[in-house]
Amino acid sequence: MKELTDSQWNTIRYLIPKQTGPGKPRAEDRETLNAILYVMRTGCRWDDLSKTQYAHSYTTAWRRLKRWEEDGTWKRILDSLISKGYSLGIVRMDELSIDSTTVPAKKGESRLAMTVTSTSRARSKIHAVTTRESLPVALAMGPGNAHEGRKLIPVMESINVKHGKGRPRRRPRILYADTKYNMPLNKFYLDGKKIRSQMPDPPGKKKRSGRQRAFDKQAYNRVRSMIERFNGWIKAFRRVATRYDRLPQVYMGFVHLASIMVYLRILQ
Repeated sequence: MKELTDSQWNTIRYLIPKQTGPGKPRAEDRETLNAILYVMRTGCRWDDLSKTQYAHSYTTAWRRLKRWEEDGTWKRILDSLISKGYSLGIVRMDELSIDSTTVPAKKGESRLAMTVTSTSRARSKIHAVTTRESLPVALAMGPGNAHEGRKLIPVMESINVKHGKGRPRRRPRILYADTKYNMPLNKFYLDGKKIRSQMPDPPGKKKRSGRQRAFDKQAYNRVRSMIERFNGWIKAFRRVATRYDRLPQVYMGFVHLASIMVYLRILQ
């Protein structure tokens, strides 16, 4: 997919903020968005747009990506698509899965939201909660050396799927996670929210006496593969698979936009 189709553009155009205040009219939104998609897909540098059909808009594209992440435009578009998918029965909230994926960062970039390891390679992590259909309902970014288990509560708290006039869906019936999330605090949080946790015990852990938590290994193996498919979808975009952007809001803008493209493809 090289550019937005008419159907995809008509789905999201009303969610893009209008220009306000005096000044000359800004560059056309659809063309600017296609320029951002070109960079995200090919992994080229921003100034390489000057050699393409988007020659006049490469600085505008960078500013627009950054501004719309800072003012929440990308997240509003993604939330709207999640709600639409829920109303159509495509997004099912009963069973969710949480995991993270590590992305390498270009050496020498800002260390904000990154970490430099002993091999002098910087990394970041994308944390995601997805449905059984591999569709994301919550996203976050963190340092590459941070323990994944500490992100479960803030990421789960960010789930807010609106639908019609009813109360938003904020929690699933079952949450699948791997051993990294098997922490007492996370289990206490999930029990308080009445969410059934499906997490395998760490290797070598001694089982306590008394009643044990039920663990469905077959269901766990089946559902956990779905979040890996989502990671593969967004990493097909080169500017997501490797972080070249010094500012975290620019990189997170790419992550949100990649997720938006996943939803637009499924809804179409």
